[in-house]
Amino acid sequence: MDKPKYELTLHGYYRSSCSARVRLALYLKQIPFTPIYVDIKNSHHLQSQYSNLNPSSSVPTLQVKEVSTTRQFNITQSIAAIEFVEEAYPDRVALLPTSPEDVAFVRTLVNILACDVQPTTNMKILKRVTATGGDANQWARELMTEGISAYEATLDSRRFDRGRYSFSDQLTSADVCLAPAVWNAQRYGVDLSAFPNVMRVFDQLMQLEAFQRGHWQAQEDCPLELRSDEVKG
Repeated sequence: MDKPKYELTLHGYYRSSCSARVRLALYLKQIPFTPIYVDIKNSHHLQSQYSNLNPSSSVPTLQVKEVSTTRQFNITQSIAAIEFVEEAYPDRVALLPTSPEDVAFVRTLVNILACDVQPTTNMKILKRVTATGGDANQWARELMTEGISAYEATLDSRRFDRGRYSFSDQLTSADVCLAPAVWNAQRYGVDLSAFPNVMRVFDQLMQLEAFQRGHWQAQEDCPLELRSDEVKG
């Protein structure tokens, strides 16, 4: 067996949708990595030991060590990390289609979730909503609903090649972003019955081992009382 080119370490948090994106991409491409758990709830991401790795003090951070030279670098944004593993491991499952039009479609779906939804509903923002007297749960529900509605409409615009996943029958980076977004929406009580295309894709994804392993309730840093029965067993 060929010696791996890189050794990967993923710093993340069990309930972080951004961490989940990268985790799912690594599982789908069957790339080994070492997980390190960052306790966001107790503000470990704000400590200098972690912020020295990631100046944004956010998760995830993908640490990459080049085996042949021992050179190391950190990737501190989830989409950049997914793009890195896609380009660094071209012989593994491809997470992008081949034509420019189809790539643009997938990246549009990715950006709906990564740019429009997640930044406005993350823990940092929700704490500030609460601090100003707002209802953080309602804020999150409304913005998640708007974003998932846009994802639904975008899927519907390609009904001519509808398949099992977000892009036809090919798993893509859109899917590794969609599943964590749905997990978050479920957590905040979004009415997902209004989005049949999204839920059709999500149900297909959750049949796959990579998405079951990558689920937040299956992570070692998830408290036992929050784990699914399957994980507890």
